[in-house]
Amino acid sequence: MVFADGSIHDVNINTYPDLYWALRGGGNNFGVVTRFDLATFSQGDFWAGSNTFVYSPELAERFNSAFYWFNINTDPFAALIMVYVYVQTANRYAIVTDLQYTKPQSNPPAFQNFTKIPSSAQLANTMRIANLTNFVNEFNASNPYGFR
Repeated sequence: MVFADGSIHDVNINTYPDLYWALRGGGNNFGVVTRFDLATFSQGDFWAGSNTFVYSPELAERFNSAFYWFNINTDPFAALIMVYVYVQTANRYAIVTDLQYTKPQSNPPAFQNFTKIPSSAQLANTMRIANLTNFVNEFNASNPYGFR
C-alpha cells in the first residue's frame, strides 16, 4: 500500500492489524492498494440455490426469526442473502433467500429454520448440489445487467 507520504508498506494482519481490518470497507481513504496477495483453494460441488415465497406478515416473521437465528449461530460454511422485493410484473411482494453451504450436504443445520418454512406459499425453489459455475449462471440470470 502506498501511504499519503509516498512510502510503500506491506499491510497485513501482523504488520498493521488496525489498518488491515479498516481496508475491508475503507475504500481509498487510507492510501492506494497496489497489490493483493491471497490464498486460493479448490471448491468442489456444494449445496445452494434460491427460494422465493409470496410475502405475508406471518411468513416475514418466520423469515426474520430464521435470519436472527442464523446470525447468532455461526457456521463457517454457510452464507445467506435474504431480500424482500416487489415483483412489478406480478404486482406482489416476495421474500427471496439465496442459501449457500460450501459442502455437498443438503439441508444443513445452519439453514433448517429456513428450509422448514412451509412451501405452500413458495413460488420457486432451486436448491441443489452443483458446482460454482452452475450457481453463478443461475444468480446472474436473476440479476439482469444494469439492474444490480
